[in-house]
Amino acid sequence: MRLAEAPVAPTRPAPEAVIHGLSNRALLALSATVASVPVTRAWAADVLRHWRVPSDATDSALLVIGELAANAAVHGRTDMTILLGLDNRTLRIAVVDSGLSAPHTRGEVDPDEHGRGFNIVRLLSAWTEVRDTSEGRTVQTWLQW
Repeated sequence: MRLAEAPVAPTRPAPEAVIHGLSNRALLALSATVASVPVTRAWAADVLRHWRVPSDATDSALLVIGELAANAAVHGRTDMTILLGLDNRTLRIAVVDSGLSAPHTRGEVDPDEHGRGFNIVRLLSAWTEVRDTSEGRTVQTWLQW
């Protein structure tokens, strides 16, 4: 899917505090659908390349961003916002969705096939926080190299 074919962006406000004051920052807002996940990864790859993030750090970041976007697509309701900010050798990532405060599954889930993604995010990250509100969920994580 080309970026021009991406779903229409929502109007949900994003937690600007995640990237406030950083000279390198980027924001993407789009529908929380499975089709949006590769769009999110491609966008993030372009941003990280522009910021000259090392390839090993980029690989880890794209894995984290892909997992968080996929979670937002599966568990969210309508939209998601991805925020990236770079401060020296720390990449700040936030994914905001309009999902329920607790993750839910759609249909029967094989435990061998689901639930490991967030553990991977935590393993690759220096810091991770999940914040639930009445409007949805925000997952913030920092990657350092």
